[in-house]
Amino acid sequence: MNARAPAGRSSAGPALRQGQRRHVGQSSLLLVNGRLALSGGRFPGVDAVLVRDGRIVALGDGRWLRDEASPCTRLVDAEGGTILPAFHDPHLHLLAYARRSSWVDCRGLKSIAEVQRALAARAATLRPGGWVRAIGLDERQWPDHRLPDRADLDGAAPHHPVRVQHRTGHLDLLNSAALAMLGLLDDPLSEVERDVHTGRATGRVYQGARLLHGRLPRPAFGEIAADVRAASERLLSQGITTVQDATETNGPDELALFERLQQEGALAQRLLMMVGIGHVEALSARRNGRLRLVATHVKLMVDEATMDVDVLNAQVGRARRQGWPVALHAVAEAELVTALEALQRAGPRDASLPPDRIEHGAVIPDDFLPSLRAAGVHVVGQPALLRQRGDHFLAEYPQEQHGWLYRVRSLLDSRVPYAASSDAPIGEPSPEEAFAALTGRTTATGLPFGRAEALSAEEALACLTAAPAATAGLEGEIGVLRPGARADLVILASETPVSTWTGLPPVRCTILGGAVVWQGAAS
Repeated sequence: MNARAPAGRSSAGPALRQGQRRHVGQSSLLLVNGRLALSGGRFPGVDAVLVRDGRIVALGDGRWLRDEASPCTRLVDAEGGTILPAFHDPHLHLLAYARRSSWVDCRGLKSIAEVQRALAARAATLRPGGWVRAIGLDERQWPDHRLPDRADLDGAAPHHPVRVQHRTGHLDLLNSAALAMLGLLDDPLSEVERDVHTGRATGRVYQGARLLHGRLPRPAFGEIAADVRAASERLLSQGITTVQDATETNGPDELALFERLQQEGALAQRLLMMVGIGHVEALSARRNGRLRLVATHVKLMVDEATMDVDVLNAQVGRARRQGWPVALHAVAEAELVTALEALQRAGPRDASLPPDRIEHGAVIPDDFLPSLRAAGVHVVGQPALLRQRGDHFLAEYPQEQHGWLYRVRSLLDSRVPYAASSDAPIGEPSPEEAFAALTGRTTATGLPFGRAEALSAEEALACLTAAPAATAGLEGEIGVLRPGARADLVILASETPVSTWTGLPPVRCTILGGAVVWQGAAS
């Protein structure tokens, strides 16, 4: 990937080294010799994009666009690669994803004994009293399917507080030291599971995000910044320039933290932040803030086991009155019923706001498609989880229901907008994995799963670019290649038409707001 000034003009700066990231914007940029992937088919003679002040100003023939460039325009040669709008992950948990690199990864561990050994190894590297944190525990991979309890974790790290997050993100496992430190040993809270015979806390905390958020110690800013910087770099290397943080506990403190991370250069991406229902009044002024960091939706949890329907209805109504759209966490069928009923009770939404959303929608029976359409919601799903968990689903669900799981094709056919996300750290923010899942509909072992729900390559790309922008009410602003749109772009290493792709090509270059912020190996 060559980056230089047009012939006879001075360069705006040296090319990036492989994996290098730049934070200083370019006032003018010209991408030439590329294959533009535009909606509506091929555009003969269109091989270049001219960018000025962070926005696309023209698409056309590179030969005449050079005449439109200024003397200090930076030239980027796409070398025949495909130019797309940059990718956008509309549902992840950025801080948890960033911190995962310093946590024990339990994915792939096959028994409680293996988990214990991994936790003990991490504890050996920490001072006494230091937290041992782990993620991705999945008891379904074990012969006995037994969840660990506090005694199991005590055996691994008796002198350190331990927190293990389940693969679902909605169950935390704590040892005795952690329970004591957080004041949960004897507190009769509904989230803290207790043995039915002894009343003793088992160490399992269900749907405890709000509870733990207020009690867990927050790492020093320097630690957070280092982890976020590394995570931001990984996202840029995947061509992801916008993320939406869907953490239900987000409030003013998190907004201030994200703002500082951006100001100090640790977080390069545009960040759209969902907020908890308790913060709608405090953050209303930030709903229309600058695009780099803005609050968007109220995140509400709909949990089949613990939900109070009256409370949920009141929360949706409160968000409506305060002028906020809602993003409803609804995984299972019963949760989807409750979410749709709450939206119906709340009455018509303000059409000037971003759309209401269903987050996850992992199980959507056929009969729900008309209701979703009538509600005007967008579904934000995680297609790659089908690849990761599909072999388990094959055993758990009858074949006639396979199309209900992580469905996409039938949603779009029913005119229900759909955007693909990762739910990181539950999944990996990887457009490549999402693209493969959307177009292939196969499990990790290659078995077909609900193939009628597969998309074309062009449709899959829209689910990773334009559709996520629409979930935030940003149609035409990002996620598209057109004059006036923000110049968030990615160059992929493919010279073939998108319709021929069987997988997503590697990222060569990522551009954010008209600046080259990540560049791969030179060709």
